Amino acid sequence: MKPPPFDYSAPVSKEEILRGLAGAPAGTRILAGGQSLVPLLNARQLRPPLLIDINRAPELARITAEGGSLRIGALVRMTQAEFSPEVRALCPLISEALRWVANPQVRNRATIVGNLVHAGRGSELPAVALALDAEFSIESAADGLRRCPAADFFRSDGSVDRAPGEFVTEVVFPGQPSGGSAFVEAQRRSAHYALLGAGAAIALRSGIIRDARLSMAGAAPGPVRCSSAERRLLGQRPSAGLFSEAASLAGRDGTALAYDDVHATADYRRSVAPELAARALFGAARAAGLDIAQPPWS
Repeated sequence: MKPPPFDYSAPVSKEEILRGLAGAPAGTRILAGGQSLVPLLNARQLRPPLLIDINRAPELARITAEGGSLRIGALVRMTQAEFSPEVRALCPLISEALRWVANPQVRNRATIVGNLVHAGRGSELPAVALALDAEFSIESAADGLRRCPAADFFRSDGSVDRAPGEFVTEVVFPGQPSGGSAFVEAQRRSAHYALLGAGAAIALRSGIIRDARLSMAGAAPGPVRCSSAERRLLGQRPSAGLFSEAASLAGRDGTALAYDDVHATADYRRSVAPELAARALFGAARAAGLDIAQPPWS
């Protein structure tokens, strides 16, 4: 299929993008990588009156390490972030998750911010942003800059906190505490739609877990932070029993809003979530240099 007719604009700076959005008709869409938008256009599921193509604004394609945090602009491609030394050093969970996203051809075009704003149900990056307490920089010509934490940006129904006329210019990730991280997911086949995913990061001090992050993708309409599991891990010595207990808590919290769709049932998501959470935790432990054997899934 072909997309419906639309007007097209290609501004060359952030300021031009904001001015264009200010006078744009309702339903206007921003085109960055197009890996989510173009299929929706071709299927006629979207009929925007105007597309604003931001690919001619190179100032938005930067990854910057600043004050221990990572700033990722609206035009940073997934491949660029996946292999970025700054990303791997400060937020390795991002690199871990990106390896699961579609295939290299898609990642060469898709953008980090575009994926986060699209916030697909099975999307890996929203779960990572939630786990790492990311913050979104959102601008408009009328109201200037506002900052929105990931916990408020992603809503439980799968939508995001972005009003018409607003543009997400960058996402800022605080650096992960030194330790280990891992992302795992269940797919019907390689590079296919994610049925369920889990990301974990842990940091240790004197053999005690001093920081724990665990979130899930695809278990609910929006990403879920597994707070009960994180609280159970904090202040404890890592062990197979502890991780299994935390994974059970994560499965309960993560699937409270489990749903049925054409890819999997809610019951499937509830049954698989604890196992994926466990795999993510044991993977993060291995990345942190711990030798803890994972028990077989029963």
